[in-house]
Amino acid sequence: MRNPRAQKAMVGQGIFMGLLILSLFYEVGKVDKKKLTTDPASRGQFVANLLGLSFMLPVNISMSSAQNVLLQLPMQAPVFRREKANRMYTTPAYFMGRLLSQILMQIWYPLIIIGILFYFLGINTEFSNLMLLLAYAVLLNVAMVC
Repeated sequence: MRNPRAQKAMVGQGIFMGLLILSLFYEVGKVDKKKLTTDPASRGQFVANLLGLSFMLPVNISMSSAQNVLLQLPMQAPVFRREKANRMYTTPAYFMGRLLSQILMQIWYPLIIIGILFYFLGINTEFSNLMLLLAYAVLLNVAMVC
């Protein structure tokens, strides 16, 4: 709530990246079962598309949140040096505090992207699968950044 412009930028980036990934992987899970079992080329393409999605989604989600924190570090350098000189805290404590202070943004970004993508990927769209994907995305994002 302290920086509404950063929150709007994060939401805009999430919507843009969700639509970009959607344009690349639209209905990636829909496949003709007969063609998949008889044609090795279509099977390889299907597997490659799923592997591309399973690589691009976690990397995008985790690196975008890390980038938000890393881009703010040069602006915070004078404050950090002054407070470190006063022995207010250690370096790891500072960086962990900066990461954890961004936790709400780290949770909302994957929710936006998964919300845009899930029903258009052509995968099994049960509610339990949505909750599982959201849990994995949020936990991966928080774990990668911290």
